[in-house]
Amino acid sequence: PHIRIWNVTSLQTLKVVGLGSFQRGICCVAFSVEDGGAHVVGVDDGNDHNLSVWEWENKKKVAEAKGGNEPVLAVDFHPSDSKRLVTCGKSHIAFWKLNGEKKIEKKMGVFEKHAKPKYVLCFAFGQNGEVISGDSNGNIFIWANEGNQISQEITAVHEGPIFSIESSADGMFLSGGGKDRKVFLWDSNYNKSEKQLEIPEESGTVRSAIWGPNVAEERSVLVGTTKNCILQGTFEEDNKQFHYLTKGHSEETWGLCVHPSKPLFVTCGYDKMLCLWNSEDKSLVWAKQLEDQLQSVCIHPNGNLLAVATQNNKFQVLDADTGEEFYSCEVGSEQHDCIKYSPDGCYLAVGSHDNFIYLFTVSEDGKQYKKHGRLSGHSSYITHLDWSKDSQHLQSNSGDYEILYWQAKDCKQVSSGYSMRDTEWDTWSCVLGFPVRGIWPEGADGTDINTCIRSHSAQYLVNGDDSGALNIFTYPCTKLKSTPNVGRGHSSHVTAVGFLATDSHVVSTGGKDNTVMQWKLES
Repeated sequence: PHIRIWNVTSLQTLKVVGLGSFQRGICCVAFSVEDGGAHVVGVDDGNDHNLSVWEWENKKKVAEAKGGNEPVLAVDFHPSDSKRLVTCGKSHIAFWKLNGEKKIEKKMGVFEKHAKPKYVLCFAFGQNGEVISGDSNGNIFIWANEGNQISQEITAVHEGPIFSIESSADGMFLSGGGKDRKVFLWDSNYNKSEKQLEIPEESGTVRSAIWGPNVAEERSVLVGTTKNCILQGTFEEDNKQFHYLTKGHSEETWGLCVHPSKPLFVTCGYDKMLCLWNSEDKSLVWAKQLEDQLQSVCIHPNGNLLAVATQNNKFQVLDADTGEEFYSCEVGSEQHDCIKYSPDGCYLAVGSHDNFIYLFTVSEDGKQYKKHGRLSGHSSYITHLDWSKDSQHLQSNSGDYEILYWQAKDCKQVSSGYSMRDTEWDTWSCVLGFPVRGIWPEGADGTDINTCIRSHSAQYLVNGDDSGALNIFTYPCTKLKSTPNVGRGHSSHVTAVGFLATDSHVVSTGGKDNTVMQWKLES
């Protein structure tokens, strides 16, 4: 664990601070304000929750102290004094001061007669240096400047916990509630304005609310939510409606497919969201919530349609430009783990958890579907499949590590794998097979690599593994235990990868981190 300082424009690492100094992950971090950000503070998520202050430019530790046994949720420097800090967390708020001898003095906040919350969730600094805290009881406490006692309380502010407090230089501040989905505006005398904002229920609940740029000469508010949305709105009556800056996935994300010719890709996941993204400006083109949890997705070769498979036994076909659904079909008895159109667009293959691959004929430029047959032969669920370039054959992998080959026209298994050795495959996404046998590292079992994809140029191969890494190889990768170039960014298993149409970038999705990442290939 360490603190990494980034350039937010270039996304390049500037400094890595604290290697070897932290026990576990860092639960919260902040820059100093008064000295222009010369210092950074981090709180270790170890048993003692050690707090350490660093001059990050030269990686020098200035001071360190034990934070205590209880979890810490937030830390920040006082805006007018870089020797003063505040932390908050489970059943506490604490006030710290650097004494110039590599030590930090700590004073715990005293609640006295006031209701002590289970969690102090957030805080901000007021115009006069006071601390404004929000807690799990929905209360706001004002803590006097340079003190550790409550000077004022405002009770029952929000229905449920207060997850966000944000102040401004003129003394105004925001409070954001979790359960009520509301953001309130307050003046410098702690009077609540009648103006308030409420985010849509579909967005989740408020986790962060900050001041944003002006909109029509009115200061806006940016809100981050539990469903990975960022919304923008103002308190003015004429412009109170929130609009989405972006929507993300809020549960495991498993489906990914890139557009065959445009800088677009589509993702889907267990949050039932289907999202179309623009890779050039990294924006969300549209998002649609379906009825079922989603497992996999593919785009028709014409680029105008997409098919998405669900966690039950259904797949749906939608317009790629609008997200409008025009076909739905239930087939098989379990979830569908992979789905793919043939290169000529005349077939759709659906690989299911019931060990079968279901084939549909596709006509009228992707708008008509008819069941063609069922491919039977696997002894376990289907994990990956690919079409041959001539759309006549398929190859598939299964959960028991089989590699099988199929004839599409008569829905029969090709008994001789040797006879398929010279077949040209339109894609290569199977994690098992001769051209990818070198991607498996020493000691790996069959579940360590979840996904792989060959570049359109057939020069490169990228896979995603359970450690959260992307590994890039030259294609074919036939040398056993080949050494890859490794990219790391996901904090959970990588579930899907895809090359954009130009092969200049790779897109990846993460499982439990719910993240979509875009990577640039550099020589």
